[in-house]
Amino acid sequence: MSNIQACIVLLLVYIYFISMTLISKRLFQYHGAEHKVINAYENG
Repeated sequence: MSNIQACIVLLLVYIYFISMTLISKRLFQYHGAEHKVINAYENG
């Protein structure tokens, strides 16, 4: 496994464990909602 692949795996594992907490889960929900709002605004 190359260094880049190892870094990607570590990043995904880190994001998975961070998302297990309720505060982070809410943060990701708000972040996704922001993307939806911006997308709707840009598309009229």
